[in-house]
Amino acid sequence: MPQINRTATARRWFMGLAVFFAISLSGPAFAAASYDEALDAFFSLLTEGKASEAIGGLIATNPNWYAGGEGIAETTSKLELLPETFGAYTGRERIGLYEYSSRIHVLTYLMYNAEASLRMEFIFYKPENEWKIINFNFGEVSSEELIENARAGVFRSITDK
Repeated sequence: MPQINRTATARRWFMGLAVFFAISLSGPAFAAASYDEALDAFFSLLTEGKASEAIGGLIATNPNWYAGGEGIAETTSKLELLPETFGAYTGRERIGLYEYSSRIHVLTYLMYNAEASLRMEFIFYKPENEWKIINFNFGEVSSEELIENARAGVFRSITDK
């Protein structure tokens, strides 16, 4: 039976919890009744160089989302490096809204920077009256992905005729 290093596990848990509280207390609570408002606030803060507050605002819509705090510091660090890596922010565009159900929506954005664009994906859940973030990820848009999507669009336009 493998040994569990309880001290290291407890240390990671407490560190994650500390990061979670620091970010969630520093970030503004986004209006969760509309995920559009939450994402407008997120992108606004991100373009002002306030990645920690942007992530904190998303977390505020669903404090249990990152209850362990794992990955928050890493995600925040990556977001803070975006201008340095990809150049100045030049805009954003929603390229997809998939309504998985009436209560789960997946939103995909392209975030345009001087050197490259990034794809950002958000999944929101509405258990009752307010939308809560349940997933967020981002990454570079590859040429292969763009070509594949363009070909799929051409194919759809041909088959729809």
